[in-house]
Amino acid sequence: MSTPTLAVWKFASCDGCQLTLLDMEDELLALAGAVDVAAERRRLEKDLAAAISEAEQAERKLGNADFTAKAPAEVVAKTRQRLEAARSDVARLEQRLAALVG
Repeated sequence: MSTPTLAVWKFASCDGCQLTLLDMEDELLALAGAVDVAAERRRLEKDLAAAISEAEQAERKLGNADFTAKAPAEVVAKTRQRLEAARSDVARLEQRLAALVG
């Protein structure tokens, strides 16, 4: 039986780093086999759904003129921060899912 081939992209460009990484082929293959990709994908999808829900909720609040007019400035500011954090989480999780699937 032949040894599986593992490709590694986007690593350091120095020649010494590449040689060190290539010398770790067995360790990388063992690590790759230890990852449950399906479980990780489910976890990321669950986290993504929660982040999207959080962003939508914050957008609804901020889109409500009564909320922005009547709520204390600190509450509106905190809701804006929640929205930005949720948007950042959505982008990060989408990138991680794309890297996992791709």
